[in-house]
Amino acid sequence: MGQCYFLIKIYPPTDPDKLWSCPPAIKVSSPKKDKAITNVISNANRETFSLKVENASKIKKGDWVILKMQNNSKDLITQDIQPLKLEPKWTSIIEKGVVVNERHQVANVKGSTITFVEPIHYKIQSKHNWSLSTFEHLTHVGFEKMTFEGNWTKDFKHHRSAQDDGGWSILGISDAVTHGLKIVPLKTLIMLLILVTQQLAQQ
Repeated sequence: MGQCYFLIKIYPPTDPDKLWSCPPAIKVSSPKKDKAITNVISNANRETFSLKVENASKIKKGDWVILKMQNNSKDLITQDIQPLKLEPKWTSIIEKGVVVNERHQVANVKGSTITFVEPIHYKIQSKHNWSLSTFEHLTHVGFEKMTFEGNWTKDFKHHRSAQDDGGWSILGISDAVTHGLKIVPLKTLIMLLILVTQQLAQQ
């Protein structure tokens, strides 16, 4: 069926102590870096669509943006982990705080109000220093009528080795807003597809 991509050998893990860090044979990602745009100045409830920003002059309908925040305020951490109680051993969230990155397409811009195509999924309080940045992304990424085949011949055992945990990984797609696989058989692989920071556009 069409072409066959045959993976003869695996790529070694980028960190020997992390068995899952073997890179995929094919990696598709945006070469550009996200850039800060403006700060959020309003509150917004979960599953609503709009918020206000300091300066909307660089944002227009159809743009893709990242709604982001990193903050270790005690009230925010409490809100994020409820009904659990914060444990002293949870040093990551205590020191680094809550980290949120939502990717959204802009439906409308009116004055300083930005409305998104899809709802906001996290309760926003402007006091926690939310902001918008560009989302440098790819569109229309697709693989069709190809066979992906690896060279894995052993029995699988979780966490035995880097080969077991992800060594035979074919395809990694990052920062894509429209992508698809169609009629793609796979053979003797550990992992066909790794998706990172994806957003499927509405059809």
